[in-house]
Amino acid sequence: MLSGLRLHPGDPGDRHQADPAVFLVRPEHHEARFLENHAAELDGVVLLGRHLAPYAPDSREHAQGLRGDELAQAVRGAGIDFVLDPDTAVLPYLTGDGLDAAFGRAELMSCARTVQLPLTADQLEDTAALCDLQVAVLAPQAKATYPSAAYFRFTSLKDPWLTISLQVAAMTQSLVRGGPIAVFVQVDLPALRTGALANAAALYADALGSPGLAFLQVAGLDVERADPADLLAYLHAAEVWQSQGFSPIADRVGRFGVAAVAAGAAGMACGTRVYRSVPDLELEPRFVRGGKIRYWTPARGDRLAVEDARARRRRGSIPACPVADCNALEDRSDADAVRWHNIHLTVQELALAQRDARSFAEVLRESPIGYVRDWGEVLDTAIRSSAQA
Repeated sequence: MLSGLRLHPGDPGDRHQADPAVFLVRPEHHEARFLENHAAELDGVVLLGRHLAPYAPDSREHAQGLRGDELAQAVRGAGIDFVLDPDTAVLPYLTGDGLDAAFGRAELMSCARTVQLPLTADQLEDTAALCDLQVAVLAPQAKATYPSAAYFRFTSLKDPWLTISLQVAAMTQSLVRGGPIAVFVQVDLPALRTGALANAAALYADALGSPGLAFLQVAGLDVERADPADLLAYLHAAEVWQSQGFSPIADRVGRFGVAAVAAGAAGMACGTRVYRSVPDLELEPRFVRGGKIRYWTPARGDRLAVEDARARRRRGSIPACPVADCNALEDRSDADAVRWHNIHLTVQELALAQRDARSFAEVLRESPIGYVRDWGEVLDTAIRSSAQA
C-alpha cells in the first residue's frame, strides 16, 4: 500500500480526509541511489515506462551489461511502493524509424513493440490487439503496488482515444481479477476548459467496478503561467474524481499539487527537477531539458537557483526550511540534499493543506510571487464553491 494512502472502494464517500496525503516522486533514471538512501521515508514513486525499457543493442549502456530496468530493480530491492506510468500516451508520436531520441527509450518499451508506430486509434479497434498491448504494459509491473493500464491523451468525451483508454482500463481490472488499479488520465488544455477531465470521472467509474488511483494530467498546463480559470478547472476536476470514489493524484503539476490536495486530491506526483509538467506533443514536439535542480522555497512557493537561495538565506530574505536539520543550503551540500529538501518540504505543506485548507490558501495568497498568489486565490474560490454545493 502506498504510504499513508488508503483506498476505500465502493462508496464514493468512503475516503476520509484523515488519511494522509501522499507525495509520489517521479524519479529520473539516474536517481536509484538517492531513492535507496531515502527508501524508508518516501511515500512511494511513479516509474516511467521508458526508464524500464532495454537499452539499444548498439548503446554504450548495453555494452556495459546494463539491462535498462536498473531503476525498477533498485526500487523493488529497497521495498519502495511504486506505480508504473505506462508512458503509452507517447506512442502516437513515435515514428519507430530511429528518430525518436527525444523520447528516450520509449520506442524500445515492450508495449511499443506490439503495435505499428506511430500508433493510431484504429489499430486498437481489435480486442486482441488491445489485449496484447496491455499484457505488454503489465509485464514490467512485478511488485507494483497497484497495476496500471495503458492510456492515451483525449481531447473530448467523444474522442476515440478516451474510448480506448476506458476499454483498456476495464480490461486491466479484469486481468487482475477485479482489484483496484491505477489509471492515468491525460487531456489537453481545451479539454480541461470544456470540463472533459472532470466529466470523464463518471465514465471511468462506470467502466471500473472498484475505483482506485487516478493520476490527472493536463498536457500543456504550465501552472506557473496558467490562466487562473484553468487552475480552477483542474481543482474542480480533482474534486469530481474524488466524489466518484477515486483517489485522485495531481500528476505533474509541480507544487500546485499541494493546492489540489487542499481541494480534495489524495496526493500529488512530480519530480524534484523535471516531470513537473506534461508537454503538449501536438504543440511542443521537441524535448526541452529541465536545467539544474532548484531549491523550493518555504512559504513563497517558488523555485530558486541553489546559489541564489544560499545568498538569500544568508541575508534572511527567504524563510528557513521548517524541517529540522535540513542541510540543503549548506555550502558543501550536493544535489541530492536539495532533492530531499524539495520532498520533505512538500510533505510538510501537504500536511498543512490537508489539515487546514483555508489557512494554506492564505499562505499562498500572502506569497510575494504573483503566480503563487493566483494559486491561493483559485484555491480559496474552490473551497468556497465546495462549501456552497
